[in-house]
Amino acid sequence: MNWCRLQYDCETYEDILTYAMNAEWPTDIKRPGSRKQFIPIPPELMKEPILEKLSKICVEIAIMRLEPRSMFREHIDSRRFCSLTICLHESKSHTFILEPDVYMDDGGRRTNNCAFFEEPDYEPGGIYLLNTSRNHGVLNYSYESRYSGFFTISKDIRYEDAKELLGEFVLLLPRKNKELKNEYR
Repeated sequence: MNWCRLQYDCETYEDILTYAMNAEWPTDIKRPGSRKQFIPIPPELMKEPILEKLSKICVEIAIMRLEPRSMFREHIDSRRFCSLTICLHESKSHTFILEPDVYMDDGGRRTNNCAFFEEPDYEPGGIYLLNTSRNHGVLNYSYESRYSGFFTISKDIRYEDAKELLGEFVLLLPRKNKELKNEYR
């Protein structure tokens, strides 16, 4: 499995979503036509215990917006091996992680005619670890923007190592949340 859900929810996700929906979103200077954008999460929205803890071990913390009726194409993150995501949306969108990565060389072109995929079972407020060293993408077929919390633990830590680190890390927090159907494994 190339994703897992932490055993803690973000209890203040609605505050982060409200901020995101009302924020000014700058145009990406490098890619002005990009349908995805990022803004930092303000420190005052990071006061919840799980978010404070994550902010101490993460090198990048932001909110990502994917515009309506758009796709963040299939890719492998070149600058990190895994990421944490806080689901802020209930919109019609899907994150997919291709498994296995099956590619054929078609005269110098990389093609993927058909592949199996995994899809995280997102619920608003859920915090998820994704293996972004695998081909993955997002399809937002809603007529509303899709918002997600976007965290990078370290640019060099691999998915399995992050999974172990986060397993130990979340055990140190007091448990306030309801029982989750997809516990961290």
